[in-house]
Amino acid sequence: MSMLRLLFVAIAAFVSMRVAHAQTFTNSTTITYAGGNATPTSAYPSVLFVNGVASAPYFTLTINGLASSFGGADVVALLLVSPTGAKIDLGALGAGSATFSATYNITFADDAAAQLLAPAAASGTYLPGMPIGAPYPAPAPGGPYTNTLASVPAGSVNGTWLLYVLGNGNSRTVASGWSLNFNGARQPQPIGTSFTYQGRLVKAGVAVNGTADLRFTLWNSATSTITGNRSGGPITRSGINVVNGLFTTTLDFGGATDDPNALWLEIEAASPPGSGYVVVGPRQRITPTPQAVRASVASTAETFSVTSDARLGDKTMFLRSGSDTNHGLGWFSTNKPFAGIAPDGAVLFGYGGGVLGSKDGQTERATLRWTNTSRVLLGLTGFVDGPAARLHIQGDSTNDLGLLVSSFGAGWGSGIRLENTAASTGRTYGMYSGNDGNWYFADQSATATRMLINKDGRIGVGTTAPGVSFDVVGGVRARGGGPGGFGANNNGYAFSSPGDDDSGFFSLGDNQVSIVNNATEVVRVTGGNVGIGTTTPSQRLTVNGNVLANNVAVPSSGRFKDHVAPMSDALDALLKLEGVRFDWKPEWAAQRPGREHDIGFVAEDVAKVFPEVVFRDAEGNVTGMDYSRLTAVAVEAIKQQQARFDARLKSGLEAKQREIDELRQRLERLETARGK
Repeated sequence: MSMLRLLFVAIAAFVSMRVAHAQTFTNSTTITYAGGNATPTSAYPSVLFVNGVASAPYFTLTINGLASSFGGADVVALLLVSPTGAKIDLGALGAGSATFSATYNITFADDAAAQLLAPAAASGTYLPGMPIGAPYPAPAPGGPYTNTLASVPAGSVNGTWLLYVLGNGNSRTVASGWSLNFNGARQPQPIGTSFTYQGRLVKAGVAVNGTADLRFTLWNSATSTITGNRSGGPITRSGINVVNGLFTTTLDFGGATDDPNALWLEIEAASPPGSGYVVVGPRQRITPTPQAVRASVASTAETFSVTSDARLGDKTMFLRSGSDTNHGLGWFSTNKPFAGIAPDGAVLFGYGGGVLGSKDGQTERATLRWTNTSRVLLGLTGFVDGPAARLHIQGDSTNDLGLLVSSFGAGWGSGIRLENTAASTGRTYGMYSGNDGNWYFADQSATATRMLINKDGRIGVGTTAPGVSFDVVGGVRARGGGPGGFGANNNGYAFSSPGDDDSGFFSLGDNQVSIVNNATEVVRVTGGNVGIGTTTPSQRLTVNGNVLANNVAVPSSGRFKDHVAPMSDALDALLKLEGVRFDWKPEWAAQRPGREHDIGFVAEDVAKVFPEVVFRDAEGNVTGMDYSRLTAVAVEAIKQQQARFDARLKSGLEAKQREIDELRQRLERLETARGK
């Protein structure tokens, strides 16, 4: 090889990424399995409802409280199914030894360092495990299954997630259920000392095409060949592809690149491979880019002094003086938490709270204020003693929007969650604006929508598709004082029309219900009796006034009756009744305008003959009668009267016939005698 020339470039890539807000969803219900071979658990599947996540290119799954007392082949297998049907087989896992009792939190992440090796001995983050190699039993979906969380599209995480857990071996529990974390911190990825090197190989003025063996050595001198001046290598790369002279490879000289002094890279090439190494031109000076990967070495740096607070064990810059430990900016980590937590970062603290704001000349604008009682105020204008709550938002003008929660994309989108973490009675509720135009009120502990308002202003309770302005699936109950003039008597529940205080439906208490129209009570229900035009119904239906009905059906089928017998005394009994003309007494006449004078029967007299026809009150007093029931009596009486008439007519006809027969015989005898 007469001449080799190497040209190389350094390439840096910068990736801009939008940081999403981390969100965690948990189903803390204990998962139990009774033992056996591939036995479904008590929650099969265990259900988790996710909402309000705009996009999640990264998420993890955590098993909370995996029992450690496993022995031998005691394992659980996990199948995760996303809202869009992605099926992720997380494999089988076991934990701990049967010699002690503990619980572990096992997290699965695509960027973890390694898979979980059973049995696990501590909580940690791992890659999804080896699939179990067989379909999960129904109702779990069949295969094929994936083995990576990244198989779920970033914009398809809102909805119902299902976790199918199989037990194998002894009975065990997952004490605290499972969690999904979206857009949380990714797993630490060591930067290391490796860097990418790209060069151009030219032989005899022609760019090389094919393969070449390359050898790289790092020196702290541009020309010295003394071994003591060699900082790293040599590193051999055999059979590297070279296209139009360009090649790319990865080099790692370990800690040799941490040298604060200048370094040179020597390259030897054998092209074609096996033809013998030849040094390629002069050594190349290493630019600061590869060394900048590690920040442990720097030629110069801006310096400043901070006061070390031995009580905290971290660096703290006091903003007044070194002797004032109540005001400062510090960096706190896990070994010395701040206020019981480990922020692992900067903390601004003051004795009585603090303010963040801006200043334009002499105009000071306070944007955020907090107190030493952990209360926060956004917008300080007009307040001296605020905030009045844990979070207080103060607008500056009449139309100043106090709080805006926005999002975009599929799912429930923006919303607010209210959580009570009490172990046995606490629940989680949410209020969300969905991309479908609906305003959702959700019970996230039950993964259910309790109420919504759609884009047309319709309200649905117990239904997500209201068909009218207020659509309720289930009962409706309203309480409180009644509207309008009828409210004085209302000590129960009330319904009334919008803007109408004189009409409505009311519960009066004492098992009484009233319907009022235009301040006049028209219906009263009391004790199971219904009164129309009266407040004291004595029968199941008491009507004060006229009744107009196109048809009235009274049950009368023989299928409903026993002991049916003819009414043999209808005529004689009916003849005992006496129809009368009468005048209604004043209190009853007032309810019958134009009918003060009337005709009918006296019910007490009818009761002596036909007790089945009359009605009585609770005390047994006769109050009225059913005139329609006398129809059956009248029919039978007519039939009996007709029978008697027919009998008398028959008897008379028979007597006349006998007379005729006797006269005919006498005539025949006379004619016979004359003939002689």
